[in-house]
Amino acid sequence: MQTKAHSDEVKAALEKAREQIVWIRENLGGIELKGDHRHRIPAQLFDLAIEHGSGIVHLISTNICASAFALVRAEFECFVRGAWLHHCASDAEIEAFIAKDRIDPRVRTH
Repeated sequence: MQTKAHSDEVKAALEKAREQIVWIRENLGGIELKGDHRHRIPAQLFDLAIEHGSGIVHLISTNICASAFALVRAEFECFVRGAWLHHCASDAEIEAFIAKDRIDPRVRTH
């Protein structure tokens, strides 16, 4: 199977993404987190989203684009779950997520 070379725009975007990944690793590595679930669980999900992003960049760089695009959903879900758990979830919802590894979506009206 023959693959096409990346356009200059894609090459530039990949290089910028690589630079951002390096910056994240250099600046966020070793950060101490509070020990409670409201901080630790989202941090783990954000870390996983960053790793997925790094994998996406690598896969696109090597022309394995279908797998890269499949990984985008997992990256997005990790980020959204982390943000929701940190900013929106009640303590009971956080504990339920830990116990079941799932979020039961519902709209609060109060």
